[in-house]
Amino acid sequence: MHTTSAKPIGPAQASGGSDRNISRGENARVTGASEAAPERYQVVLSVPPERALKAAAAVAELWGAEWTDLGSGNAQLLLPQEAGLRRGLARCRLRVDAAAEGCEVELLVVEYCLQIHAPLAGAAAMGALGTGVMVLWPFFPALIALLPIGLLMTLGAWFLVGPARAPLQRPASFLGRLVEELETAP
Repeated sequence: MHTTSAKPIGPAQASGGSDRNISRGENARVTGASEAAPERYQVVLSVPPERALKAAAAVAELWGAEWTDLGSGNAQLLLPQEAGLRRGLARCRLRVDAAAEGCEVELLVVEYCLQIHAPLAGAAAMGALGTGVMVLWPFFPALIALLPIGLLMTLGAWFLVGPARAPLQRPASFLGRLVEELETAP
């Protein structure tokens, strides 16, 4: 069984969701299209650094990330990102250092490049228009003829956008998946 523990870096904030024991700090530089706060994640593992680096490369392949080994326990990643209606890439640096009881894995987000996914944004706008028809028909009785179409537009948007928003892939989720990979590996 491999154990993990969080080690804050600077003024850390706990990350939410399924990211478990991974800490987030505010000491990284972020450029690009995102307005997100700089991100640095770190996890302590009870495995040798070489094994953690190999597992990180395997998880990167599962995610469809572009992995570049820089040597000396360092790597660069281009992680595909999904955050609601936004899609894109996060350029990250991964560093694996030996620690007393195993190794420390640090993931630093260097740059985000996220864009609005236009088809999903269009579906959301279609749903908003349909919802507007359903809300406004009592005040404008002429809209009652459009009520079935408004209902279909709203439901269509719900079924198109809802499932697309479910899987959030964030850098901390990458480290969470790395921990899971090491816990399940023999």
